[in-house]
Amino acid sequence: MSLATTLPLELIHHILEADYLSTDGEPDRRLLRACSLVCNAWSTPAQYLLFSNVVLRSESDFQSFRLALSRSSLANAVRSLRVVIDHNQPRGLRQHHLAAALASCPRLNSISLALFGDGGLNDSVEGHDNENSINDDLDNIIRTRFGTGAPVIPNVRRTGISLPLAEALTKSPITSFHLSNWSSNPLFLQNILKFLPSLKSLSIAGTPPSVHETTTSPVDPCSLSLNQLRINFQPSPSVDFLRWLLDNSKDTLTALDLERISDSDASIGLLDHFATTQGPTLRSLILPSCTNPTELKHFQRCNNLRAVAFRTPNVSSALFKYLLAAADPTPLEEMYLCMDKNTSLSPVIEFVRNKATLKSLVVCLWEPDVRKSLRLWGSLKMACAVSGVELKVVERLSEYKALIKSNFERV
Repeated sequence: MSLATTLPLELIHHILEADYLSTDGEPDRRLLRACSLVCNAWSTPAQYLLFSNVVLRSESDFQSFRLALSRSSLANAVRSLRVVIDHNQPRGLRQHHLAAALASCPRLNSISLALFGDGGLNDSVEGHDNENSINDDLDNIIRTRFGTGAPVIPNVRRTGISLPLAEALTKSPITSFHLSNWSSNPLFLQNILKFLPSLKSLSIAGTPPSVHETTTSPVDPCSLSLNQLRINFQPSPSVDFLRWLLDNSKDTLTALDLERISDSDASIGLLDHFATTQGPTLRSLILPSCTNPTELKHFQRCNNLRAVAFRTPNVSSALFKYLLAAADPTPLEEMYLCMDKNTSLSPVIEFVRNKATLKSLVVCLWEPDVRKSLRLWGSLKMACAVSGVELKVVERLSEYKALIKSNFERV
């Protein structure tokens, strides 16, 4: 009898959980498939980890997924679901497939949805003859979840949300939702959020969303109280959209990730709005860069930050001086930086030596052999050692992004 078959089940779980994630933060599906074939004792825990994060890109993927769940008890293992709905593909997934997947996974807590084509408008009325009755059904679903004061949603053909999907969403305990909307329906986000009352973490990308509003029928602010928000749009969404989205999150938003910032008036307005309304509550902030006084001044309103990360090496040395200023109350504990051959280490070293609250410094080397170009690299390592600051160096951008994401999600 081999050692693999005699190990306690709990120990097998610990072994697999310790190594099933790649350096990019994604499940190593190849490893898990191999582990599931080792023996019967390894099969179940490996399959549970394999099914914890499911990706569905086509109708055939969905059929295979549904068949696997019908033959085992893996439905409770599914925690995260990534779905691509592309109405330009004849055999692609549709909203009723997503609805069926949601109904099959009672412990699902995270959805990532990429949307292409007409935004699901044809699917929203599939199999129904009376559109008014569908509107009534959708309105009843919202009122069941939100009470008599819930807003009445627009005509079903404008929502882009099918009745089966609306019903499945309201019954599923989703707390994290990522939408990459490249469809022709800019109101899809506005409408789908009405069916996610337990949502705490939101990530949005693709075509900038809009909020439909008329003089006779104003749109009520979003009722969600978000803890985490990630935005990746080019161009930036309007401030009116942010006011609608975050009206009820003024005191709850603690983590903000802005993947893109330009010099446009829209981006500047975006930063101003966040710094003014959410600045005091933010504990984690991720920015692409910080190179000019306009960006730097927004840190003055974010005086409760525990972690700050930058996605590029373009960070002004003035930032470190500000964070060391006597009037700065920021209790910063973690800093994430990218470094290239032009990075000046002097302000970073001074920051490490004098920022008493700092516990961790994560450095991503932007280019191969960049350490040879950084004259004070040894001094930085020594400053971290003397100050008791953990220095972690990564050379792959994907690994760096995974570390940032991990920090963002645990705030």
